[in-house]
Amino acid sequence: MKRPIFIVILLIIISGCTSLSKNECHQGNWQALGYNHGQQGYTLTEGSEIILSCHEFGIHPNMEAYKESYQKGLATFCVPENGFTQGLDGKAYNGICQSKPFRKAWEEGHDRYLINARIEEVEQRIEDIYQQLKTIKNKLSQSQLAQAERNELINERNALKKEQKDLRREQSLLPLMNKIPSFQINYGG
Repeated sequence: MKRPIFIVILLIIISGCTSLSKNECHQGNWQALGYNHGQQGYTLTEGSEIILSCHEFGIHPNMEAYKESYQKGLATFCVPENGFTQGLDGKAYNGICQSKPFRKAWEEGHDRYLINARIEEVEQRIEDIYQQLKTIKNKLSQSQLAQAERNELINERNALKKEQKDLRREQSLLPLMNKIPSFQINYGG
């Protein structure tokens, strides 16, 4: 009997569903669901909405068992290492973990996420500038170009080269910023 319930719960976790089927509601292990929702970092409201969807099938979940287990699962989620991972993955801080060490670790991970995102942004912009400079070079090689248009293209080329130079400088510094912690991580409290 316990094996089918475990399989149902595993399927729920894997699917990341937002409601339960009638069969899942009938087999619902509210304690296991609460623990898993807490462990995954759901807010209590999100998790409650999922299991309360069983009301449409006439099934009333045991909210007390769910909430108690949810808190236990949440305790496993709200560790600093997970906070760092959540921040590094670019996940928003939803406030469910009230510990300062979790929040600090999330901030550190989020800082690194932002640096990585900026690295990608800079690389993409450098590539865009390269393509624009290529296009300008081709246009400037045309002999029938009016002087005003030529001057405009030269000014645009100079501005792009300056931006490219600045971006390359920033590109060389960003990896260094990613290695320097923004603060001293102290998981002690």
